[in-house]
Amino acid sequence: MKSSLWSKRLGRSESGLGGKVMAATLAVTLLTAPLLSSIPISYAATAVPIDPIAPAEPISTIKLVEEVPVTAGAKLRKYVWSSTRSEVAVSTNANVLVIDLNNPHVKLDVMTGVNGQFTKRQTIRGMAGETEAVAGVNGDYYSVRADGAPIGPQITNGEFMASPSYLSGMYAFALTADKKPLIDSFTFTGTVTAANGQPYALAGVNKTYYFTEPNGTHSHSNSLYIYTDAWGSTSRANDGYTTPTEVLVVNDTVTQISHKVALNIVPPKDGYILRATGKAAEYVIANMVVGDRLTASYQLVPTDTTKTYDTSGFRMLIGGHTILVDEGKVTSFSRNVSSLGGYRSRTGIGYSKDSRYVYMITVDYKGDSKGMSLKEFQNFMVSIGVWKGLNFDGGGSTQMVSRALGDTEAVVVNQLENGTARQVVNGLGVYTLAPAGKLAGLLIQGQKTLFLNEQSTYALKAYDQYYNPIKSLQNAKWTATNGTGSGTFESGVFTATQAGTATITASADGIKKQTEVDIIGRRQINTMVFDSSNFIIAEGGSYKLPVIVATVKGVKRTIPSELLSWEFIGFEGTRQDNVVHVTRLGSSGIARIIARYDGFSTMMTQSAGVDKLLTDFDTTTYAIQKEVNVDTVQGNVQLTAGLVVGKPDNKALTFEYNFQEGTGTKAIYASFGGTGIAVEGSPARMKIDVMGDASLNWLRAEFVDANNVTHMVDIARPVDWFGWKSMNVDLKQYSMAFPVKLNRIYVVNPELGQDEREPVGYIAVDNIKFQYEGELPVLLNAQVQMAIDRSTLTVNGGEQKLDQAPTLVNGTTMIPVRFFVDAMGGTIQWEAKSQRVTVIRDNHLIEMWIKDKEVIIDGQRITALEAPQLMKGRTMLPLRLISEALGWKVGWDATTKSITLQ
Repeated sequence: MKSSLWSKRLGRSESGLGGKVMAATLAVTLLTAPLLSSIPISYAATAVPIDPIAPAEPISTIKLVEEVPVTAGAKLRKYVWSSTRSEVAVSTNANVLVIDLNNPHVKLDVMTGVNGQFTKRQTIRGMAGETEAVAGVNGDYYSVRADGAPIGPQITNGEFMASPSYLSGMYAFALTADKKPLIDSFTFTGTVTAANGQPYALAGVNKTYYFTEPNGTHSHSNSLYIYTDAWGSTSRANDGYTTPTEVLVVNDTVTQISHKVALNIVPPKDGYILRATGKAAEYVIANMVVGDRLTASYQLVPTDTTKTYDTSGFRMLIGGHTILVDEGKVTSFSRNVSSLGGYRSRTGIGYSKDSRYVYMITVDYKGDSKGMSLKEFQNFMVSIGVWKGLNFDGGGSTQMVSRALGDTEAVVVNQLENGTARQVVNGLGVYTLAPAGKLAGLLIQGQKTLFLNEQSTYALKAYDQYYNPIKSLQNAKWTATNGTGSGTFESGVFTATQAGTATITASADGIKKQTEVDIIGRRQINTMVFDSSNFIIAEGGSYKLPVIVATVKGVKRTIPSELLSWEFIGFEGTRQDNVVHVTRLGSSGIARIIARYDGFSTMMTQSAGVDKLLTDFDTTTYAIQKEVNVDTVQGNVQLTAGLVVGKPDNKALTFEYNFQEGTGTKAIYASFGGTGIAVEGSPARMKIDVMGDASLNWLRAEFVDANNVTHMVDIARPVDWFGWKSMNVDLKQYSMAFPVKLNRIYVVNPELGQDEREPVGYIAVDNIKFQYEGELPVLLNAQVQMAIDRSTLTVNGGEQKLDQAPTLVNGTTMIPVRFFVDAMGGTIQWEAKSQRVTVIRDNHLIEMWIKDKEVIIDGQRITALEAPQLMKGRTMLPLRLISEALGWKVGWDATTKSITLQ
């Protein structure tokens, strides 16, 4: 049996991964405890187990929506979890990597930072790319403001990388020598022995500073730590709380002793650095001299002394937080989880009852995916087969990467909570050990839905029997076969020319793969709409207006703007890609934008708005005062010039803040004149320029309305960019009673998820404007009476003559197109070549074709009972369909065959 004791190894393993690890961030402050101004993270004196089982839990369901192979022994499952919260239905996307430990061709190991070193954080995708992992998730917690080392222990490729911290209830995931998974809590023992035989207890390996539990003492006080070449920085736990004496050891020999001064070097590959303080430093000075030989040994041991693990034989180990599932059931948390509250992105790991399968899990909090509470996460784990489960770092740290079939690189497959991948300290990677195999399948990569005249390049990907990519194929052949649709295929590029379906075929080494390409024309479209948030159009404004098509098969795609024809009514403007720039508004104050594709149209109608400047901060008639919500918030609020390039005299309102101290929500305010600034009228939107610092803090405005009600308005939630950006805030959603006063603007770091955000930063605001919308003129619906075969009608009691009497066609009343102009106040357009009739009234657009029952009403396809027809040279339209689409009520008297519209 191997010894359970590690002797300090001077070099990293040359086999396998060689210690390359992925990192994770302390996405949530683990605990709260004694606060020292020089220590950015502190811990509670006790860890209180909390029973997670709450009564009357809402019923939840899970649906497996996709399962795809990643490599031999690994697959990716995608779930949708559904439940209710406060009687509101919610759903969350979850991704699960399932690893079969019985498969000899797959391996799990820890990834670490850059080049396998702590202190050099990296995204999970970056770590996977560096270590050639085919999949992976983020792992352990870490302090966002310390050295960038994991809170828990770590073993990579059998090499001891980091010891656990002395914190209660922290668990870890490991694989034993015989590839059996386990989740347990570990502690550490170790000794350094001087040449004279005097020993001293080691406190840990490669650890940053923290406060121990339950004592609440500083981790590095009176302590001796080892830092190996896995530590990539010249700074080692130097938070100012302790003064280190450091010893450089090369090839087990003391080569330098630096008393009360940290060595400005990184630990060497053939040695290590001892960091000693207090009594440990006294031991070093009394027992070591340059040239002495040292012995260092250390080991991981279970916290539960009744358990015996040969930890020296562990293949890998990665730290986490609380245990979540035990024996297939939701279990009590092993430590306080109050800082992990709310509905967030989550990462976790577990294994099956038979120890065959490992489950690496992420759930998303982004957009329509509503995240999970920790209790919900526990229940989800149980529902997918987890026998024992552990919580990893979550929130903004949650990342899962996976390699698609036929691809060579792993990419992010979850929705990132903050929109960008965080650099973390470590993660758990999935690796293939399979040999090169024979061709097993082909994949054709390229668009499966194309618009007319659109081009797509198609590429062939291949995989072997182990689901690993074959990087180069010999003698691959391509063909394109026209079906109901058609196009041309040349040098891997297909150009769609006729609507319908075409088939692209690729073959290699006796294997053939086909893919159908749907070519979208007017007949294949179900709806076409502008995808834009509510805005107010104004001269000089630019508006991003992508057009989204939903096909009759349910596929949604944005139409490339160059394939659309555009019509501007009521204004002059230009278009670049899908951005419309308004150069001049017409006198009507109404702007209509029509986008057409293959005869299918959609329209957007906007009233012209007016922008009014409240302040540009260059001249102010009111005092600006700094306020904070708690005394621990530090910073300044002032007017600062020169922040805009080329405008040295331009002033902006700046917030310089420091939220490092204290607990709870922290905010710094710019208060305007004590009573606020009066805002004229009833604005619909607020426009403001913001210089962001990518801190992920929130920027908000405080208004007081006419009823003396205070409203907190989000300007940016969060501030996730650097540099200047124009923000456009919808005020209607806040239901304020006008007129209002702008009382304060402020930067806030809310308590929940506070560790996700930068505590120190600099944000500026400028050019506060309010936008007032015009009103669309409403065409009143007249009282109209008419009868079948009668060539006159009455409009509000006045008689008008029709050039063609209404008539019945198969039970449908048909009316001459001129009626819609004379009686209903709309406008008519006629396109002779396609025989298309266009009716525009208010914000409605209706298009029909002679002898075609398909009608387009406000961008949606509808089938009419009767098609438009030509009668005696007049265009006749179905009355009820068009009138009701325009908001009229249609009455019918069968006795007199008369029609009433109102």
